[in-house]
Amino acid sequence: MKKCILLLFLIILPINCLLAFPDFSISLYGSSAVKPSSVMRPVSSFSMNYLKGDVGEYLTNLTYMQRLEATGWRMETPRATRQGLDHLFFKFDDEDNLVDLLVVESKYRKGSVESSLGNTASGRQMSEAWTSERIKEGPLKMLNDFTHLEESGDVILIKTRPDENSITSKIDIGKDSYYYTIEGDDGLYFYSSKNKYDDSDNRLSQVRRLYDNVEKRADRYIFKRRVADYKYDIETNTLTQTIYTINTKNNADIISPNTKDVKVFTGDSISAVLDSNDFKTYIQNTYGLEDFSFYDGLTSNEKMKLLNNNLDLDIISKTFNSKKNKRALNNKLGLNPYTDLTSIDLSASEWKKILAANSINDLDDSLSLKVRNAEKKANVGSFFGGTGIAAITGVTTNLLTQKLIQNKSWKNINWTEVVATGGIAAAGYAAQEGIEIAVRKASRQLSNSSIDILKKIGKIGDYAPFIIDAAIDLGLDTFFALSNYKNGTYSLKQTGVNLALNVGIDAAATGLSMLASNVVAGAIGGSVGGPIGIGVGIAVSVAISFGSYYVVDPIMKSIEVNDIFAALSGENCSETIMQWTNEYLGNLEFPTIE
Repeated sequence: MKKCILLLFLIILPINCLLAFPDFSISLYGSSAVKPSSVMRPVSSFSMNYLKGDVGEYLTNLTYMQRLEATGWRMETPRATRQGLDHLFFKFDDEDNLVDLLVVESKYRKGSVESSLGNTASGRQMSEAWTSERIKEGPLKMLNDFTHLEESGDVILIKTRPDENSITSKIDIGKDSYYYTIEGDDGLYFYSSKNKYDDSDNRLSQVRRLYDNVEKRADRYIFKRRVADYKYDIETNTLTQTIYTINTKNNADIISPNTKDVKVFTGDSISAVLDSNDFKTYIQNTYGLEDFSFYDGLTSNEKMKLLNNNLDLDIISKTFNSKKNKRALNNKLGLNPYTDLTSIDLSASEWKKILAANSINDLDDSLSLKVRNAEKKANVGSFFGGTGIAAITGVTTNLLTQKLIQNKSWKNINWTEVVATGGIAAAGYAAQEGIEIAVRKASRQLSNSSIDILKKIGKIGDYAPFIIDAAIDLGLDTFFALSNYKNGTYSLKQTGVNLALNVGIDAAATGLSMLASNVVAGAIGGSVGGPIGIGVGIAVSVAISFGSYYVVDPIMKSIEVNDIFAALSGENCSETIMQWTNEYLGNLEFPTIE
């Protein structure tokens, strides 16, 4: 067991290596290339407008609704009516007669209010005809549905006031009397503080009366219309809410601001919105971020800037401090995944251009040059660093193979084989990395071509890791087959098995997760040692997949280096390594190693 633990520890460190060994040694190939679960999308004006529109509606519900309810208005939840209106309000008298109807549209804009109201097949948005049609399609249809449900006895009467937080949609038919639905339940419920509505016939009569009233108002354009307008000030980082009233005279809509109904919001004043789960989801989807853990560390004012795409360098630094977000951004731009754009001198405006781009080809020449120079540094680092690690891995693993599997003494170690294995591994990785760099560059150039067929060829670069790995494996297997043929030990069956296994592993590494591909590689690589060898191979694959990021890095950050070496040189070295590994695998909710 101690030998297995030693093997596990010694192979934790080498990552992103191509290992190729002669037939008399273990052949283990594991890819730890990170394949992001999501690709960062460009921050388009469309996605930002969609986000702001949702936030505008949310703010109207939280702020303007409170002011209206204080004067007797009742808000009818838009989701209940599906009417295409942002907000709908009813006002009832003491006899539950509908005395007024108000439609409110939320706009989060840069230009004028008039320009934000679009034209549709049923007329201009918020015009009398447009509003009338939306009322008929929404609340009238819902009231008609309530009539049928009452007649069939499918309405559930509730005598205790429901929790407002559990209600997902609501339609009032009088003061403190309403139909509602709750999340995760298809039933229609009714609550009223008035005993007269306990009787289904009375509810049915009131619904029909309300239906007739709403229909008359829709037909005769007897309703109020307002726009809750939101405008962001980039200098003060504040959001101003202004309520506009719409009146129609001589077939023309007159839009007038209510100067007495203006509210100014800072990030702190709307922190309830900025910290809500819905808003966090909006922001993450809009920016296409894979790791959103940074968000809780932002101030409310920084979150306000993020909402309005008013990014400064501090926000950008916090956002892209995450390795996952860096790699997602690099993947979107078609760069080396290890390119660190935060290390170069970029202005906030240049970062906005980068986030709005689909690829590096979308950037202007000066900005593209900066980004390409950063990628060159990453290419040099990954090429020489990876080649060195591959050589060390080849040497270490061959030594372990001769010592632990073949039980050779140090005197009988075949050092030529050790050096050759390290050289083969280094050459294989260098070839792989060099070809990938060339393919990335060629792919970007082809994708930027005006010829469609060249663009399609450029997209083949997405499959470069599989193509390159398979080609290298094919070349190495061919080399060893020829070498064995020359030595008289050639086996067609063994060569075929090697080729099939390598292609299968390459496909797994490309199409599956890092863990899945490495488990396959580990199990195959350890199969020469029987069941114990397979177990060790799987343990090695887990270590390769998660060792550096989830075990070594956290330990290095929390424990002094001297303490680490002291722990590893102690009597319980094996147990210490196992404890560290299981601790972090357990935090990830992955199976621990027994």
